[in-house]
Amino acid sequence: MISREESGVILARKLARYTGTDAVVIGIPQSWLPVAVAIARQLALPLDVIPAQRVNHPGNNALNLGSVCLTEVVMPADTGGIPQDLVAHQIAILKARNAKEYQYYHEKKPPISLAHRTVIVEDDMHNSSEVLAASINEIRRQKPDKIVVAIPIVEAEAARVFIAEVDELHFIRMENEIGTSKKYFSDTTRPSRQEIRRFVETSS
Repeated sequence: MISREESGVILARKLARYTGTDAVVIGIPQSWLPVAVAIARQLALPLDVIPAQRVNHPGNNALNLGSVCLTEVVMPADTGGIPQDLVAHQIAILKARNAKEYQYYHEKKPPISLAHRTVIVEDDMHNSSEVLAASINEIRRQKPDKIVVAIPIVEAEAARVFIAEVDELHFIRMENEIGTSKKYFSDTTRPSRQEIRRFVETSS
């Protein structure tokens, strides 16, 4: 069991060839940003964030239906009988929430352009590729040269999907079925919105 910051340091070693290049590290504020912060610091790269949210099953918050970013939505064709108007309403709420978060984080510092750059996307753990898929699609809209995904803990099936969708995938541990974050990480306090904005504003 290690901290998320320590995980970021380990991943940075795997990404060492990007040190001091024109690459950008993108963190997902809804995940644990210390991994992304550690990667950016170790590699001397700028850090930015793109909010993304899970679309939860209305009858069971533990079940994930898809993901929503600023403009991109990733949902299965079959939502299991859930009324489409209910799903559309939830997506609209999440898009509005993401837009508000994005504006807050960039109130004093404009977003970094991702065009023609290597983008290193970070999240702390993934048991479903859909959660990060909307973020990847959002990034792809800016036409980066390369998309690299860095995740400390990833489930095997999600890794298989990522490998087909992005240019590189780096991880510390892969399992057929991953447990809760408490199984892998020692830190239990999520950064506040104020701390996340400070990370973005003070990034080089």
